[in-house]
Order: sequence, then C-alpha cells, then structure tokens
Amino acid sequence: MVSPSSKHRVICLFSALAMGAFSAPAMAADLKSTSSIASVTVFPQGAQITRKAELVLEKGAHTLIFNDLTQKLVPNSIRIEGSFDAGVEIGSIDTRKIFINTSVQDQGERKRIKDEIERLEDEVAQLNNTIMSANTQISLLQNLASLPAQPRPAPTAAPAQSQDWQQILTLIGGMDPVLERIHKAQIRQRKLGRNIKKLKKQLSMHRSRPDGRTEIKVHVLAPQASKGTLSIRYQVRSGRWTPFYDMRLATGSKTKAPELQLVRRAAIAQNSGEDWNGVSLTLSTSRPQASTSAPKLRPLRIGFKPEVILGRAFSKAKRSKAPARMEDLMLEAAPAPMAAARPKPKKAREREAKIRSYGFQALYQIAGQVTVKSDGTGKKVRIGSDTPEVKLKIRTAPRLDPTAYLYADMKWNGKTALLPGRTSLYRDGAFTGPGAIPLINPGEDHELGFGADDMVKVKRVQLAREKSISGLISRSRVDVQDYKITVKNRHERALPVTVLDQIPYSEEEDIKVTLLPATTKPTRTDDNDRRGILAWDFDLNPGAEHVIRLNYKLEWPKGRKTVIRPH
Repeated sequence: MVSPSSKHRVICLFSALAMGAFSAPAMAADLKSTSSIASVTVFPQGAQITRKAELVLEKGAHTLIFNDLTQKLVPNSIRIEGSFDAGVEIGSIDTRKIFINTSVQDQGERKRIKDEIERLEDEVAQLNNTIMSANTQISLLQNLASLPAQPRPAPTAAPAQSQDWQQILTLIGGMDPVLERIHKAQIRQRKLGRNIKKLKKQLSMHRSRPDGRTEIKVHVLAPQASKGTLSIRYQVRSGRWTPFYDMRLATGSKTKAPELQLVRRAAIAQNSGEDWNGVSLTLSTSRPQASTSAPKLRPLRIGFKPEVILGRAFSKAKRSKAPARMEDLMLEAAPAPMAAARPKPKKAREREAKIRSYGFQALYQIAGQVTVKSDGTGKKVRIGSDTPEVKLKIRTAPRLDPTAYLYADMKWNGKTALLPGRTSLYRDGAFTGPGAIPLINPGEDHELGFGADDMVKVKRVQLAREKSISGLISRSRVDVQDYKITVKNRHERALPVTVLDQIPYSEEEDIKVTLLPATTKPTRTDDNDRRGILAWDFDLNPGAEHVIRLNYKLEWPKGRKTVIRPH
C-alpha cells in the first residue's frame, strides 16, 4: 500500500508536470502554405512579382513552406513582409530548387482523355461488327438470288420460271438498305478515327513530367495566436513591356483648327514559368536590368606596328595577341544592351491607366484585373490619351519627288516622357502608315509626317542650262543651270510651306559653285548642317501660288573632269 504522504507527493508531481506542459512554449511546426500572385510591376525588361498568403498561426515558432514559386525567379531578389493582428517576428529565409510531379489536375485530364479514347475505340469495334454482319447478309442474299439460275432436274412450265425471276428481283432490291447501312458505318468510322487521333495528340501533351519550382522556407515566431497576410516579393528577368502609339490627326477646316489625338498603349509579354491570372498590373519606366553606372574607359596605348620581313616580325620581342581594334574597345566599354521592347450605338470606351510620376520613373497603373499567360503571348493594354498642341505644315523636295508632304509639329506637355516606340499614323480617319518616335520629354517638340497632301501642287522645271568655256589665258569650263519651282495651295486655309533643294558643294579650290542673282534668296543655307541644302520657308494663302528660282554656276579648269556624288 502507498502511504498518504507518498500519494500526496505523486499528485504534486503530476500537477507540476501538467503546469509545466501548459506554460512551456509551443514546439516548432512546419506549415505547408500556398500563395497567389496579387500584383505585378513590369519594367521595359524584367518584372517584380508580389504574392499574398493568408495565414493563421498558433503560438510558437513555425516554418512556413511555399513551393508554388517559379523556378526562374532571381534568388537574391526575394523579400518577405507581413501584417498580423499580433506581433510576429520574421526570421531567416531558405530557398532551394525543387521538382514536383505533374499536378492532380493534369492527372485528372489524362484520365479523362484516356477514357474518351477507350469509349471511341469501343464504338469503332461495334461498327466493325455491324459491317461484318451486313457483309454476311449480302453474301446470303447473293447466294439466294443465284438459285433460280441453276439447272433444274426436270423441265418446268413457263409460269414457274417467271415466278423465280420475280423472287430474284425482290432479293436484289433487299440489298439496298444493307449497303446503305455499311456506308453509314464506314463514314462514322472515319470520323471516329480523326477524333481518336486528336485525343492521342492531346494525351501526348499531358505527359507526366517533373515541374521545376522554387521552394522557400520562412521561419517566423508568433508570441501568441495570430492571423494575417504574408507578402512575398521577387523579380524575374523574362517579363517586359514595349510602348506603342496611335497618332490620329484631324486636319480641320477653314473654321476648325487641326487636332492631334495621341493614344499611348503597351504590349506586355512574359515567359516566367507562371501565369499572371487576374493581377493588379503596373508598368514602370524604370530599368533595373540596365547598367547602374557609367562604363569604365580602358587606357589606349599607341605604338608603331612591327615591321614584317618575309612574313615574320622583325622585332625579337615575344609576339602577343593582336591588339584590339578601336571599334572592339569601344564595344567593350559600352554598357550592356537591355536584354531586349463601329454602328451608331454608343462607342465603347477603353479603360486607361492611372499615371504617377516620380521624377526618375513613371508608373502606369492599368485599370481592372489583367491576365498575362506565361507563353510569350502578347497582351496589349491602353495607358492613356492626350491632345498635344499641334501645327501643320507642308514640306517638299521637288528635285527628288514633286509631292507635297503634310507634317504636324507636336509640342508634348504631358506629365511623363514619351518612351521610344512604334506609331500608327492616321489622318482624318484613314491609316497613312507606320512611324516611330524617339524619347520625348515634357516640353519638347517633335515632327510627325502624315503622308502626301494632294491639295498642294508642286512643280519643278529646268528653264535653261548653258555650258561654255571662258577665259583667255587660264581657260575654264562653265555650267550654268536655272530652275523654276512653283507651289500652289488648294486648301481652304493658309499653310506654312518649306521647299528644299540643293546645289553641289566643293572642297577643291579649283572648283567654284556660285549662286546667281536670279536665285530667290533662301531662308536657310546648309539646312540642318547639310552642306549645299537650301530651304525656303513661306506661308501660302488659299488658292495662292508661290514661285522660287534656283540659278547657279559651276566653274572648273578646262581639261579636267568633274563628278558629283552624294555625300
């Protein structure tokens, strides 16, 4: 028997153990967790992914395991943040590459395809039985039909022969439904064969294969039971967006000023290994994949090239690698390129992005939830639209092409820069062709060409050309050319016009080029620093005609030949 004192000590011991169990901290636990992509910020090259995970944590230390991240993420870019209703400490983060089997969903799809193939093959077998049965029936009918034609043991009367032929015709007529049944069965077999072939191709695409993923383990400590959200951010290199534009010009009329509508769009693509399904999408002009510092120039040493005698270097010094060319050195010093980017009911309105500018970058928050598949398929979204200031003008170079071209001088006053990209140009609702724009910062001007303007007529004719020899002692050849250019405006309003033409220029002292007094004084010579290019600027009223004369003289020594080449 146990004494009362001993019994009391045992009870106290159990009580102490129980109290210790309740007061001790909870044991660490591994929690397999799932997350989903909530938002994506896409750069001209690369993207930042943000995943969200809703968690309920018991008191104690835990290891949260996530294995639903793409294998293509940049490992050192992973960042973890959290928001909980009680203080939770985030400790270390472990990452590793893993391979998992095909998902249960894919396995279920394989089973469905296999069952369908089996069902169709059973139907093909049943049709084979139908055709065999019908062929047997036809053989029997053919044998019965041949019986009256066989010799009889004794002659019979004519009425009996007539009755036999009637039976033959009846049997032959009975073959038609059987033949039709065979024909329909064969048609059905061909259709089933095509469906089986298609399903087998689908089955081959659903082969069970390991899927590469990134697994991360997040070690956290919860001082008490807590509920909250964990954010996982990381970068991938395979996302990108490229700007492109619609430029829609309304040329206006006598009483209505011209107007330019600029629509900004973006083409987005990615093959990061995970689909972005119904995410909040932001486009950024920042370029994290580009170089963050200026390139370093390498010293360049110049020296004499070793003389070569009979194919061997004269110098006895050890021959080293051939020195790099200047072009190669400049190429090395250059920064790495970016891994290269309707009827009258109400007209549907395209949703536009919210634009935020931060000086060094602009962010475009795309409206609504966006899905971008991880197969490189392009997703096109609209960023916004603006109506920049615009002025129209005409430019023509009749020496090469007697066509007047319409240009729009655009002044960009938007909040953010227009990135370089392709444009689609429209004039008065008609597509005039593709184009491109460079980087245009707020406050800068840019010129856009909108094609031929048939309402402005241009003509260039040669009035005269005289070749002669001048001088008594030092004789020279002389070539005098005279041209007339006419421009007529058939629009209802005045337009500024620029006419471009040219004369040769010479870098030889013995060749002289002279503009003669009959020439209409040009507004600019050597236009845009191009030697010999002349420009005449003027305003042309409706119905008015403007005439320009170009008269120049070439002189060079007799006995020498000249040649004019583009430069």
